[in-house]
Amino acid sequence: MYYQKPTKKNSVLIVLSVLICCTEISGTSIFWGTHLGPAYLNQLDDVNPSSIQAYLYGLDGEGTNKAKLANGSTTGNVFDGDLIELGFFDTDGEDDSSYTPNTDASNPFKGIWTPLTSQTTIGRDWDGSTTVAEGEFYFKTNFTELPSIENESTSNFGETLEFTDNLGNSDDPNELSERIDALQNTSTLLGIRFYDINTASASAGGGGTTKATNGTTRYNTIMLPTGDRYWNWEDGFLSLHNEAGSSTDSGLVFEFDNSDYNAISDIGTGGTNAVGTDDFVATVTYYDGSTTLNMTNSGIGDTILSGLNSGGTIQGGDDNILTINSSSGNSYTYSGAVQGTSGAGAFSIVKTGLGEQIFTGAINLAGTSTGYVDIYEGNVTFKGADNTQTFEYLTSTDDSDGSTTPIVRLDNTTAGSSGEIIELGFSANTGITQTFDGNVVLSGGNTAHKIKIASGASDYNRTQIISGTITGDHAGKTLVKDGAGILALHGDSASTMDGGIEIQDGTLLIGDGSDAGADPGDGTTITITKGKLEIAASETIDNTINTDNSNKSILGGEGTYDGAVTVGEDGTNFIDVISPGSGISSSLSNPESQQQISLGDRTNAIGTFTISDTLTLASGGVYDWEISDFTNAGDDSKAGVDWDLLKFDTLIYDPNDSFTINIMGLSSDGSAGPMTGDAGNVWGTYLQEGGASNGFKFMEFTGTKSWGNDPGAGVLSNITIQDDGWQHYNGHHLNEWSVYWDGTRSFYLQYSAVPEPSTYMMVTGLLMVPGMSYLRRIRRKKDSMDEESSL
Repeated sequence: MYYQKPTKKNSVLIVLSVLICCTEISGTSIFWGTHLGPAYLNQLDDVNPSSIQAYLYGLDGEGTNKAKLANGSTTGNVFDGDLIELGFFDTDGEDDSSYTPNTDASNPFKGIWTPLTSQTTIGRDWDGSTTVAEGEFYFKTNFTELPSIENESTSNFGETLEFTDNLGNSDDPNELSERIDALQNTSTLLGIRFYDINTASASAGGGGTTKATNGTTRYNTIMLPTGDRYWNWEDGFLSLHNEAGSSTDSGLVFEFDNSDYNAISDIGTGGTNAVGTDDFVATVTYYDGSTTLNMTNSGIGDTILSGLNSGGTIQGGDDNILTINSSSGNSYTYSGAVQGTSGAGAFSIVKTGLGEQIFTGAINLAGTSTGYVDIYEGNVTFKGADNTQTFEYLTSTDDSDGSTTPIVRLDNTTAGSSGEIIELGFSANTGITQTFDGNVVLSGGNTAHKIKIASGASDYNRTQIISGTITGDHAGKTLVKDGAGILALHGDSASTMDGGIEIQDGTLLIGDGSDAGADPGDGTTITITKGKLEIAASETIDNTINTDNSNKSILGGEGTYDGAVTVGEDGTNFIDVISPGSGISSSLSNPESQQQISLGDRTNAIGTFTISDTLTLASGGVYDWEISDFTNAGDDSKAGVDWDLLKFDTLIYDPNDSFTINIMGLSSDGSAGPMTGDAGNVWGTYLQEGGASNGFKFMEFTGTKSWGNDPGAGVLSNITIQDDGWQHYNGHHLNEWSVYWDGTRSFYLQYSAVPEPSTYMMVTGLLMVPGMSYLRRIRRKKDSMDEESSL
């Protein structure tokens, strides 16, 4: 025997034979199934099709055991095998009676799945002469075109198991008619969707034609969009075989490709069961949004959804994974809530497929070790309007073929809303840094596009990295950074970000510390309302910096700002605090507080920050200076390595203005680490005033200076040293810091642990007061006794 596809001649003979039996049946015949059908069409493997093709399978609820789809009855009109649908994808975007069939072979799953049958099940065959094995089926379905009969489908016409389908919808007998009418004279791509109706037991299968809405049914869809035998309405032949009939056709594609996503997607209540590498397994959960989908392990567990275009509520916990697949060419909108179950933790979202998934409802997944959104492929759009959308962090698993760049879109086009805000909790990930290797697109000019990172007052080192570009084009603030954590922009952002960037809290970090460069966009204004603008090592930016004088603004990092900077308290666009390195060392809660905060676990907390133009030190300005330890005191080569260094071209400074330097240690407890030297006697004289070699160089300039009454080399007594935190953590309550100017281009901080002689005199005098009082009392008593004796 050999394989032979029904030719047009054969098809004509078949149709003529059919017409002889019943002149009322005429139209398009579709041959479709897992195997090649009856022998009288010269088709192979009617007895043992498993020898050259895969069965169709399902998984149990745990996601562990695989079994062939349930075989139903082979007699009468009993349709109790697992459901299989013949259908197409409707591309008009509406699930109604208007149809625009998909003919795009490059996007075979584009549109809304639209079935043409509803009574076709596993275990049935064209002629019914043989028992069809579990996991298999084969049909010849005829779709009528005669005006005397409402368009209907008749499967296995003239055979033992003949039945009329009409989509099984008695309420709308024209439903199939409208679909058939839309398919005439088109090369519509056809597909086969197979269902595992009941996942409770892999061995039992379940069976039946009623698709569940509560998540207990799984499915997948197969198409063959290319090649000489591609599946389409005109050709009318759908087989899983290649043309030689010797193996499964290599051109088959699946709505959810298990083998492609096995490494990133889990399924079932088992906790860590991957979907497997067999593509002929139903793994997509059927969900129409009419009920709450329970993803806890007491519910359906790890879940895969495809074409999520509904409402409802998805909730779960137990650190489950929800895989959302949107095929290429599609954009799906989910308006329902996505949330963890109270007390059961939360779950994470993995996005697959090259299409777009839009979330317009509330999202609340933060608060566990999971709860992240991982974009493997395609686009995810957050369009919550006034709905809070919160998850732990944003990441992107590497797409191995490198063909796609994942995209996050923040869309604030909803009229009357307060703008699109996503909150990244980092609540259970202390010190964690996560990277999204994709691009961010800002859509709409309604109000702010806000990314909030961590809400805890001490969450300054929790970091979300965006390695791609950020683009957007509209007036007003394009991007708002909020939350105490760090938003690190490692990629170049397009110059179309003409709305600017605003820092409302925490740190905005520009660059990745390499020499590749990062640019927040030509002409992009960066406004610091409260927080720190940090420039990474080897990076240079020249953006206009504006500040809000009602809160604290900080500028620093390890890179270069190519412009002039004024550090002061009250002037227009003055920076309140200059802070080299990657630490935030001043409280951002209000402009008065100077609370010291340690970021000792940041290896780059200390650094050299450069201002290529003029630095003006104005009244009220603050320099946050961090030091690791005293080991290399006096070694200028360690400036910017063991302690902070600020470099600039030109200095403008009025010695009459008040300026403050905050002294801060880098160890995790806020101290400065070991104070070695001087025989380990930390209470002895360590660094005395009197020379540059005895201090820590913390500022230097290469150009000119402009200040009145230059005192020449020596100690500058008018600069305030704020070292309360230093004293507390190091137990040095009598130490002294001072600023030494070398008379040329460098400034040094000097430290002495020994009080000045005047302090010694004061302390000694205070200690002697009780003794002197005692002596006076003794003397008065003695004089009194002498006086009495003399009487």
